[in-house]
Amino acid sequence: MLLPPKNTRTNYHSLILIHVQHILFFLKKKKKKKPRPSSELPIKPVAGRLHLPPLRHHNSSQKMGPRWKGKDAEAKAFAEPMSGIVSALQSSLHTSECKGSISGCRVLFEANTEQSELLDRACFGRVITTSQNDTHWYEFTLQEAFYLCYTLKCLKIVGGDGAVKTYENLWHFMISKVEKFPEYFKAYAHLRMKNWVVRSGSQYGVDYVAYRHHPALVHSEYAVLVLSEINGISSGRLKLWFDLYGTIRLCGGVAKTLLVLHVLGISKDNNSPVCLENY
Repeated sequence: MLLPPKNTRTNYHSLILIHVQHILFFLKKKKKKKPRPSSELPIKPVAGRLHLPPLRHHNSSQKMGPRWKGKDAEAKAFAEPMSGIVSALQSSLHTSECKGSISGCRVLFEANTEQSELLDRACFGRVITTSQNDTHWYEFTLQEAFYLCYTLKCLKIVGGDGAVKTYENLWHFMISKVEKFPEYFKAYAHLRMKNWVVRSGSQYGVDYVAYRHHPALVHSEYAVLVLSEINGISSGRLKLWFDLYGTIRLCGGVAKTLLVLHVLGISKDNNSPVCLENY
């Protein structure tokens, strides 16, 4: 076997010694691994029971506030409160003796220019695009239509026969379309009367979303779920832990606070909207 020259072997030994010294140096300088926080420790069974890591304390005083859209949005909202806008809309519709017509599960309404502006500012209905520029058509949900008709008393609703429906007839029609209309309307009216803008929350898996003011000025603040009890029997929503946990996680992911409204006092004898006073 041929060996390299003597001086070459010496160089090899020197290189090996240098590498070993470097390795020992870095091993000594290596920092100790930081211990994992208690909140990240795995769950371990201890004596037949689950040993849970301590929970992190949550500061309840840190409440999620309104998220305004733009620097001047909050000032605009305070300058024009929603209560004044709804009052102006109520006066305009009542003076004109406006009527809406039922179309399936919606109520259609033709508005003039002034009424169209007030409806947009008060966030009632959805605009229907037509080819006629001077005509403003709106589509109301059943809750919006009944609120304008029964609560604000500024809109009359006409049935398919062309006759104006009474409160009782309209009430029965609403229940025939939506079985849980009484509790949904009670929750809707409760928020509206407190000057919250209420919109459908189907895209977030809830019943409603509530805005502090017009959606063009502020993001929705609450995701609303409506729970009810009929003759002492509660609905099956949020009874399971993973259902509640998933809903809370979903609301937190879209920066909203979960608001659960319990509507109590509901019975099967709801033949008249007067029963809403007992809810």
